[in-house]
Amino acid sequence: MVFDGTRPPIIIEIEGADRPTIAGLLLLETLSTAEEKELENLEKENLKTIEEVYSALNSDKKIQAHIEKIKSLQNPVIRQPCKGRFQRGKRLGFLDSP
Repeated sequence: MVFDGTRPPIIIEIEGADRPTIAGLLLLETLSTAEEKELENLEKENLKTIEEVYSALNSDKKIQAHIEKIKSLQNPVIRQPCKGRFQRGKRLGFLDSP
């Protein structure tokens, strides 16, 4: 890839990569005008599909009933494990087998 000075290339770091590597970086070339137009058309088409699905879900009474039922449920309690129970994959304390 040659940088011509008009637009910098887009570099996206992939989550979980701790240092820049070939697997950890996604390098996108600068798009031509035709490619930009094609991308814009694709984005418009995708947005139209999303809007159609959203309106279909909103107009469906069965789905709305399920959504209201889920909203009315009590929030679940999420319990986190206590610190110090596990250390380097070994179980400690009361979790050890006799």
